[in-house]
Amino acid sequence: MVAESFAPGAVVSAVARRHEISPQHLFQWRKAARLGRLVLPIDDEPLFAAVLLEQSVAQRRPDADIAVEVAGAVIHVRAGTDLSLLAAIVHALVPVAR
Repeated sequence: MVAESFAPGAVVSAVARRHEISPQHLFQWRKAARLGRLVLPIDDEPLFAAVLLEQSVAQRRPDADIAVEVAGAVIHVRAGTDLSLLAAIVHALVPVAR
């Protein structure tokens, strides 16, 4: 969001609304970035996370739990987990990872 708000022609308030946060919050993040307290991506390339599977995971039951680590947070996912809730949690953590 911060990198997007620095793009030529970007309107900070519009970026904040699109991401459903207050403009004041985004302005604070922009200030932190200018002061070097927030690291921004170098370019506009999409960021991908490596997926690592342990050998033991492949041998487990199909309904077994898995653990997903994002930005240092571990999310334990059980069979039947609401995927929209999981997506919302991961989406909330992704800015931390950048």
